[in-house]
Amino acid sequence: MNKQMELFPSLDANHEPNLEGQDEGSYKFSMTEHRISIAGNIKKQTNVTTALWIELRNLGFAFLGVVRDHSAVFEVPFAYLTVHHFVQEQPAIDLVAAEGVLKWHELLDPQNTLGRVINYLETNGFHCHVPVQAWTDAWSNEVDYILQRNYRDWHLESPKHKLMVWCKREDHSYLLEFFINMLIPPYGLSEPMDYPSLAMKTDSKRIKGQRKGNVIKEKETEQQRKRSGEDFEIMENVAMDKLEYASAAIHEIMSNNRRIIVTFSGGKDSYVCLLLVINYLLEHPNCKTEVTILSASTGVENPVIESHIQKVKEAVESLSLDIPFIIVRPDIENTYMVCVLAKGYSPPTNFNRWCVSRLKLNPADQVLADYMDSPEFFTFFGQEEVCLILGTRDAESTNRAKSVQKYFGNDFYGSHRIEGIRTSAPIRFWDAKDVVTFLVRNPAPWKDYGNYNLINLYGSAMGGFEECPIGAMISSESEAISSCTGSGAPRMGCFSCTVIKDDQSLINMAKDYEFLEDYLSMRQILKKTQDIRYGTNTGYQRKYGIGQFGSGLGDLTLDIRTLLLEHMFKLNIPLLEEEIYTIYRIVREREISEGIAITKRFRNALFNMRRMDYSREEDEVVSIAQQFDVVGSMYSSIWDPWNSGVDKFGQADLDAIKRVMEKRSSVKS
Repeated sequence: MNKQMELFPSLDANHEPNLEGQDEGSYKFSMTEHRISIAGNIKKQTNVTTALWIELRNLGFAFLGVVRDHSAVFEVPFAYLTVHHFVQEQPAIDLVAAEGVLKWHELLDPQNTLGRVINYLETNGFHCHVPVQAWTDAWSNEVDYILQRNYRDWHLESPKHKLMVWCKREDHSYLLEFFINMLIPPYGLSEPMDYPSLAMKTDSKRIKGQRKGNVIKEKETEQQRKRSGEDFEIMENVAMDKLEYASAAIHEIMSNNRRIIVTFSGGKDSYVCLLLVINYLLEHPNCKTEVTILSASTGVENPVIESHIQKVKEAVESLSLDIPFIIVRPDIENTYMVCVLAKGYSPPTNFNRWCVSRLKLNPADQVLADYMDSPEFFTFFGQEEVCLILGTRDAESTNRAKSVQKYFGNDFYGSHRIEGIRTSAPIRFWDAKDVVTFLVRNPAPWKDYGNYNLINLYGSAMGGFEECPIGAMISSESEAISSCTGSGAPRMGCFSCTVIKDDQSLINMAKDYEFLEDYLSMRQILKKTQDIRYGTNTGYQRKYGIGQFGSGLGDLTLDIRTLLLEHMFKLNIPLLEEEIYTIYRIVREREISEGIAITKRFRNALFNMRRMDYSREEDEVVSIAQQFDVVGSMYSSIWDPWNSGVDKFGQADLDAIKRVMEKRSSVKS
């Protein structure tokens, strides 16, 4: 056994860990219920993968099962091995961290069971390397600690510390994850099962299957290109009966409701409703109805659409109608970027749509609740006196039509999930042709920002698409979910949306707005992050209470969050300054107690985001702490007396520290 193995006995799969110094606050594991599907084989075996599995079986690895089609988990005493398979494909370079300075044989004994796996792959033409990662960062930082105390810091037994090794060759690639001395298997696996049949295939069968798969994929891709939405034909005029109904609806709403709220998402339907209300007020200057316009910014909106909303706000304000135009935003601790980069939430999927409540429903509910709770409201009015105007249409989509029928039926007013609010949809019976025709044939009531601007946006994103509703427009959580996942035409909303497979509107708009190519690239990186084959998840689910873990996929690793930040910086995707501070504070509170030091790479990547908006002098002040050892100085009250999460010192402090360090160096020499 080499010197490194003597220092780190837990890396030896045949050696029981020495956890001297571990206290009652150490990590607690328990098997917990989950909904992860476990299979008995990967989606596609080839002779290459079969040969690897045979070698693992011969080395004494027990087989525990497969999750997400391509990720197999194996077990030997005191260690679990996850093999993420890239079969006849190469992993996306965006999610593969750079090669580190440490070599795998410095961390694993080549003659040990775990080391022999990598030896086998290298013998068969794979290039294996250790990427930069939190495990090796902590390993390096703890060398002196172990030498001085002769035992290992128990924090290195954290489930957050999995050792990752990439093994690649032209036709296949694997990411190997070594979980050392964990008490339960990763990724929701439990008991060993029988290996599947590992018979080698003939070349002809393999080639035939491969060719067939490619043909199917090409056909599917061609079908995806043919998606279409509603007909956007511009007519001579909107049908008279539809226009009269909408006008009568607005008159009814304005005459029989003391207060109304116009919900504005930035899309064509809510824009028409806003214009109908504004025109009514201009035509009826004595109208006493109090009007509020409510819009929303999730923080990850398509920036072109967000700019459009802001310009409409300025246009409305230019009319001096004294109409509040409120743009709702999520709480800072629940923004998309804070949830992903601080809390480690995986980008939303069809099965985990955490974004709906945090970015849409909760912010809108808070504003509406505050509005309803105002003393003035309860002094003069009772229930059902606030009317929410929605740009909802039956023809927009099947899901939307079902929702309209459910909450309106044949009635003029519909219900809302918040008590005391009723809703109305004045253009319910319009189709897309009516909406577009109205915008073309009727000029905006303000100067400098005409309806053609929105028409141009739709032309840029054409292919037919719907607008994503803001939270206030949604009558129930189930409607919110269906609005983000409905099939058919693509939607115009969050650039980061990973619930849908492809964001066709963003793809199309990037052809006209060159800067959107960076947002599209970032969106695609976020989409790939859902693939656990890149080692994106910790492999253990955080439970309530510090240091308690159960079965599951787990949250995003600090490594993948560092990569995301680095890509955001390169692509000029901004973070709010408050988000930066909040991310750092939450990560520090959560991760350090669970065995992960906030690595210098993460810190650098996070605070580099400030350079987009701050001067060079401020950059230098923020980056000072990056020059010092993370494990010690980052969490010291000396550097952070106000517990703000950001070191508050400047160049004078740096000069003083430098003098002290030089003095120490001269004394030692």
